[in-house]
Amino acid sequence: MAGRNPRWGAKRIRGELLKLGIRVCKRTIQRYMRRTSPRGDGQSWSTFLRNHVTWACDFVQTFDIRFREVFVLFFLDLRRRTILHAAVTYAPTDEWCAQQARNATMDRVPQVVVCDHDAKLGARFAGVFSSSGVRVMRTAPATRSPETLTALPLVDRMPRLP
Repeated sequence: MAGRNPRWGAKRIRGELLKLGIRVCKRTIQRYMRRTSPRGDGQSWSTFLRNHVTWACDFVQTFDIRFREVFVLFFLDLRRRTILHAAVTYAPTDEWCAQQARNATMDRVPQVVVCDHDAKLGARFAGVFSSSGVRVMRTAPATRSPETLTALPLVDRMPRLP
């Protein structure tokens, strides 16, 4: 069953065997399953990064010394794992984000920008990139943005790619 259905796990195979009247422990099925991972339908994340000059942008919320909310907008180069541009404000708007996008793209322009569905990153923000021929990719609405959460602590420790 695992050979014909590579995406099935041991729990699913056990359920199918129970429908046939065969009682087997999930651990026994895991022992006999192949250790190969299923191939994805599309390209992998590393292949995507190799093929595109990709940036990510996201907000980080923090507080100042008077405990007021401060929003930091980061632009990250995902290929080199470096921070390209960071800007701080107390009240981010679409217009302010569009200006920061202009500031970030003064020296270089990516092919793809990955960002979430934040209302602050609205039509003006996307218009700055689309006028330069950059494709804006939005993450799924229910997901946390993995770019900022995983890349920021690793920026200093990760080796740079040529």
